[in-house]
Amino acid sequence: MKVIGGPRRSGRTTRLIELCHEAESTGTPSYIVCHSTDEAHRIFELASEMEKPIAFPITYDELKAFHGAPTQFNFYIDNAEYLLQKLLSLPYNIDAIAITVDEILSPTSKKVTV
Repeated sequence: MKVIGGPRRSGRTTRLIELCHEAESTGTPSYIVCHSTDEAHRIFELASEMEKPIAFPITYDELKAFHGAPTQFNFYIDNAEYLLQKLLSLPYNIDAIAITVDEILSPTSKKVTV
C-alpha cells in the first residue's frame, strides 16, 4: 500500500487520480473512494480536466457493495481519516494512525521513502 501525505490542497487527490488512471490503463478495475457523491463528481471532473480518465469515483458507503466481489479491484481512498471516522462512528478527530506501507509518496513527487 502506498501512502500519499500532505496538508490540505497539496495535491493528494490529484496524485490519487494519477495512480488510479495508471492502474486502469493496465486493465485493472480501479476506483477512487471518497466521502460523498458531490466529492465524487468533483474528482471525476478534475480527472477529466487533467485528461486522466478514471471510472466514476464511489463513496465510502458504496464501497461496502464490493465486499466478496469475485473480481480484483484497486481502491484509492481519498481522505482516509474521514473513512476511519465513518467506520468507527467517531464524533471526534483521529489524531494519529499507524499503518504498514510499501511506499510513502508526496503529492508532487513519486517515492519519498520506503
